[in-house]
Amino acid sequence: MLGACADELWRIKKGMFGLSEAPRLWWLRIRKDLVETGWEELSVMAAVFVLKDRAGTLCGLLVLHVDDGLTCGEGKHYIDALEALKKRAPLNKWSKGEIVFTGRKITQHKDMTIKVEQHEYLKTLKPVSMTPKRRKEEEAELTFQEQKDLRSLIGKLAWPARETCPPLAFMVSDFTPKFPTSTIK
Repeated sequence: MLGACADELWRIKKGMFGLSEAPRLWWLRIRKDLVETGWEELSVMAAVFVLKDRAGTLCGLLVLHVDDGLTCGEGKHYIDALEALKKRAPLNKWSKGEIVFTGRKITQHKDMTIKVEQHEYLKTLKPVSMTPKRRKEEEAELTFQEQKDLRSLIGKLAWPARETCPPLAFMVSDFTPKFPTSTIK
């Protein structure tokens, strides 16, 4: 069994989950794999890659966000580049037709229409936690922790309001200026 002594220093040669260096090392690896399989990063948009066929015609697009990726394209050159990427890139899940990308469920139907929704994301949101006794104090001002939790919840609601749930947009924007004077009610 290997172990480290107090006076030894170990150098980690690849990213390890949980270390602050891991995301940067993953990015460097995926970027290298993309470039080596024919993808070109757009200079005006980091983490957006295009693929052009031998005639210079755009045939693929790939977008990365943290550890999520979304790709689309068509033609033999696109399919070949994607297969080459799948063989070497540190990616563990590839989906067609229905995917989850940055919290959005994206479904492409046979008629080529695309549906984007965030129902599953919304289900993960939890109300501000408080005891039943505290909940009955309707006119009481929020505690520091309750304010912090409410601010977090509003931020989490603002994202789908902007992205896929316009009916939430008014409620979120209407509540924001009222936040400083919020009560339990």
